[in-house]
Amino acid sequence: MESENAGKIKIGIFSVVSFVVVSYLVFRSNLPKNPTIFLYNLVIIISLQGLGFYRGLFFLGGAIFLTILISLGVDFQYVWNVPVFFVIFLIVDDQIKKRNYYTRIIETRIEEVSENTNLLANEHGRHKRDALSLAKKEERYKLLKAVTSVLSSTLSIDKVGIYILNSALNIIGKSESALLFLVDTKEQEMNLFVSRTGSGDKVKAKKGDVLDEWVFKERQCLLVEDIKKDFRFSEERLKEYPRIFRSVISCPLIEEKKIIGIVRLEHPRPYNYTSEDLRLLDILCDLGAASLQNAEYYKQTLELAIRDGLTGLYLRRFFLERLREEISRSLRSDLDCSFLMIDIDNFKSYNDNYGHV
Repeated sequence: MESENAGKIKIGIFSVVSFVVVSYLVFRSNLPKNPTIFLYNLVIIISLQGLGFYRGLFFLGGAIFLTILISLGVDFQYVWNVPVFFVIFLIVDDQIKKRNYYTRIIETRIEEVSENTNLLANEHGRHKRDALSLAKKEERYKLLKAVTSVLSSTLSIDKVGIYILNSALNIIGKSESALLFLVDTKEQEMNLFVSRTGSGDKVKAKKGDVLDEWVFKERQCLLVEDIKKDFRFSEERLKEYPRIFRSVISCPLIEEKKIIGIVRLEHPRPYNYTSEDLRLLDILCDLGAASLQNAEYYKQTLELAIRDGLTGLYLRRFFLERLREEISRSLRSDLDCSFLMIDIDNFKSYNDNYGHV
């Protein structure tokens, strides 16, 4: 805008100076007689430049009228100046129109460039956001890959459960609390297995709340953007649980068409989670469900290896291993080691009836 105004000023000064010089050359012989007529050219130029076409036309008419009046007293000596005024007016008007025309072209080009600049800036910002989003997704999937490797080599239920919850916090992030419920398949009820809270407070809802019941019943992932605006859950039911949260994502751990657990993340801020967060948690829960089931199978296999299938008592091999351990411990500690032998009456008949195929 400043360069545009500077251009207009330069054009105006150039026009004024040019026409003053031309007028002086034309009227210099008559200038001593009546210098007022010479100044009419300057008035016409300035009025056109500063006031516009119609007001300039008014000053042109005034200059012609005054020139004719002056000419009446000197035998129309200055009447020939009238066409000069017209010529000057037309030349100046033409210059102004050209200037305005090119100014409009320049303004249009400036608007186009500005619009293109804004579009490029918006597109650059969008690409930058997309790049950051892709980088975040890549990082998350790298973490998922690492989780897969760790879970496939872990056979302890306790370690698997803790690792699943910690992985959910690391991969999804932005969570104030995280809970893992495991399902008692015989009783068909949830029990809190492990939890993490930012405040360090213990979770009192050991059996879950209405949201966990919904996930267990519907066998689906749950995304709650704002619990106060979600029509699926009544406010009265939520008051039964003292924890404060507004947004929640929760996914079931399903293995062999059975729910074996639920992972839940929550935050006191509404609209904290997205559908992408829910999708990642669902993938993590699929991996975790398989690992928990493998750990359970491993536990059962160990039990079968050390216990008798009929009585549930430890087998002779395990008994001898534990005996060696206890004897070694007593020797190291210089403590006595005692044995207790108990005979079961009529056990042979029990074994004959139930212990043989």
